[in-house]
Amino acid sequence: MSYIKAVLLAPFRLLFLILRIITWPFRALFGKLFGPPPMMMGGPPVDHSAPEPLPEKGGIKGQVLYILISIFVIIAISWATVAEIDEQVRAEGVIFTPSEVQYVQSRLPGSVVDINVSLGSKVNAGDVLFRLEDEDVTANFADNEIALNAARAAEIRLSAEADGLTQLRFPSDLMADAPEIVAKESSLFEMRNEALRQRLLVLEESIETLNRMIVEKQAEHRISTARAALVGEEIALLAPLVKAGHEPRAMLLAAKSRHQEALGAAELALLSASAREADLDGKRREMDSTVAGFRAAAGEALITEQTKAAQLWARQDALRGKVRHADVRAPLAGTVSAVHVKTVGAVVQ
Repeated sequence: MSYIKAVLLAPFRLLFLILRIITWPFRALFGKLFGPPPMMMGGPPVDHSAPEPLPEKGGIKGQVLYILISIFVIIAISWATVAEIDEQVRAEGVIFTPSEVQYVQSRLPGSVVDINVSLGSKVNAGDVLFRLEDEDVTANFADNEIALNAARAAEIRLSAEADGLTQLRFPSDLMADAPEIVAKESSLFEMRNEALRQRLLVLEESIETLNRMIVEKQAEHRISTARAALVGEEIALLAPLVKAGHEPRAMLLAAKSRHQEALGAAELALLSASAREADLDGKRREMDSTVAGFRAAAGEALITEQTKAAQLWARQDALRGKVRHADVRAPLAGTVSAVHVKTVGAVVQ
């Protein structure tokens, strides 16, 4: 019990000692100025010869009081060590309701290359707040735009070829945006039409040649037929003379030979004319087939280019949105109340 009492009273003794050391100069000064305190303040004189009374032992109540005070001090120190005390600071501010706050963030990930606002900045609707790196997006947009212009130009050329037109008409916006592509498609259109014309010209020359040959063979057939008729009349005249012995039989045989030759020549001319007419029909069908094949090939390629152009149109809209979203703009006028991206190069997810 005495050990516990000594431990509990040690802080108080140390505190009293510190207080005595601090107040020692004041007590010394008081003693010099006013002297020692009087021994008695009235009443009968003190008999110093009487024996001093024995000191009474402290009661249990005093010990309990010391213990309670020590426990209270320990609890107070422990509470002060672990407890958190809220502090109140008075300051001026503005309260914004959730309906008055507009959160702005990027729709696309990327690294920040420019920040145009700071905390408290005043902005108007449409002002660029910060800008993201858009080199890849811009390159993809440019590539897609080139492919789209090429598909549009090819679509116009193939449509003209499929319809059998001899001239091309490009939209003014396409001619302004892609003059080189328009020039290439126009040149290709002329080259393909020229190749078709040359092919048809060869076929037309073949048809003309066959027509001349047919006319020649028909004339040859008529001439041979007329010759055979004349030789037949000659045979009719020689036959009675040969039979009567007035003409040699050799003349009759020679006439019959000429008659057969004339008939054979007429027959060959007729067969040749028929063959040339068949060739003529084949050449005409070849001309029609060449034109039809040219237009059919153009129509097939036209469907492919139309599908490609539709896909590129859809992709162009998406890429245009990405390029536009690289600049994060203020949706409305107001004051910037918070900036979460504060350094250039920060990655926005």
